[in-house]
Amino acid sequence: MVAGYAAKEFVKQGIEPGELCIVSADDTAPYKRPPLSKGFLAGDEDLDDILISSPDFYFSHGIKLQLNTWITHADFEAKALQRRSGEAITYDRLLIATGAWPRDLKVVEGQVEGIFYLRNVGHARDIHQYAHQAERAVVVGSGFIGMEVSSVLAEQDIETTLVFMDDQVMNGVFTAEMADYFQTYYQQRGVRLMPSSRVQSCDSTNSDISVALDVGEEIGTDMVVVGIGVYPEVSCLAKTELDTSDGVAANEYLETAIPDVYVAGDVARYHDVVSERVRRFEHEDNARHQGKHVARVMLGRREPFVHVPYFYSDMFDLSWEYWGDQAGADRVIYRGEPAGGSFSTWWLQGSRVVAAFVLNRPHEEGKIAEQWIKSRQQVDSSLLREEDRSLADAQV
Repeated sequence: MVAGYAAKEFVKQGIEPGELCIVSADDTAPYKRPPLSKGFLAGDEDLDDILISSPDFYFSHGIKLQLNTWITHADFEAKALQRRSGEAITYDRLLIATGAWPRDLKVVEGQVEGIFYLRNVGHARDIHQYAHQAERAVVVGSGFIGMEVSSVLAEQDIETTLVFMDDQVMNGVFTAEMADYFQTYYQQRGVRLMPSSRVQSCDSTNSDISVALDVGEEIGTDMVVVGIGVYPEVSCLAKTELDTSDGVAANEYLETAIPDVYVAGDVARYHDVVSERVRRFEHEDNARHQGKHVARVMLGRREPFVHVPYFYSDMFDLSWEYWGDQAGADRVIYRGEPAGGSFSTWWLQGSRVVAAFVLNRPHEEGKIAEQWIKSRQQVDSSLLREEDRSLADAQV
């Protein structure tokens, strides 16, 4: 995704034909990843719908796409990338946007038919096709992937069980009250929830898969989708001078410690000037904005990346948004009642808003949330929770 949006920005800034090459292990032009666990997985969208730009865009602007290409090593002194085939690709300036890769379910040994991970178009196609013949599914993990995939499968009348090791869904994002609302919503739509549970083994006999949990239960299923997080893809950088502990280290300009080498997207561990801390952020919005920003930096417009972290998700017919960073928050305020399904959640550090969540609320709440977080707005918490008062009234 970073490469796709960076390419559009490079063209906008006037890059000449032949000056840009995108090297990707994927087999298709850059595409948007969020639909892979939503519309594309459900069959409501096809590949053309999720491409960032059509293949003609790259051809007409002289951008070379080297697809199905794995880089095994980077030589920053020689400014060269070693391909698995043995050939080298040289560069003047390099953007690392290798993203992240799904964590394995360690208890599964070898390839077991019917067990899936979701990261690319091929994965989503495989899950979609397999789901046509499935009556039962187990989804492991209750983060974005687990929650979105389980809702898609349940909407296809597949008996779906969601297994997760935390005591609530979306742990680390949702408060207990928010989680209670979503858990009830899922259960009402047929999803069986198995909290505080770990998978001990997955065994396959013919087309039946047996999932054994540490709580003593064994679940028979036709398919398993695993969404237990990702790790940054830095294997080709392992023997370089870069700091690759939890991604690739960068400053506020998305510059690495190596001259002419930049990083963006899921793999970037950068200094965030909004939260004033180092972070690595795994979401489409970050990849899109960093891709555009780093293209400008690489062309000489050296400005810090200033952007409020932003998440969004679709779960069944619920669409919600989240801004900011809860770290350091010392209290939570609700505007509306979480149990009613129309509410916003505000995390405060002292009197300053640091994060906000919005579900089925007036548009102004999301718009002002981002503004407040970016400007470090102080608010009167007693007025913030009063629904009959304008949010502007809460500003101090």
